[in-house]
Amino acid sequence: MLEFFYDHSPESMKSLGTALAQLAIAGGNYLNSALVGAVASATAGGGKPGWIPDDLDQGHLDYFFWFMAALSVINLLHFIYCSTKYKA
Repeated sequence: MLEFFYDHSPESMKSLGTALAQLAIAGGNYLNSALVGAVASATAGGGKPGWIPDDLDQGHLDYFFWFMAALSVINLLHFIYCSTKYKA
């Protein structure tokens, strides 16, 4: 992403492209943290430990990884769609 922004932006906007790429990465990290917290709180309840408890031996971390794999497949499909529509 950083290389794409740097290569396809005008000379006067290369710094802005680099900053936007870094901002997108930071936003993704915050979104990931929020997703972990949301899954942990949504799956815990009724006396059950949920998918991501404090003691990982009692939870179902495998369900969370399958969920993340499904989100990654959706992201890949969206990337393929956007990359086929892009005209340089």
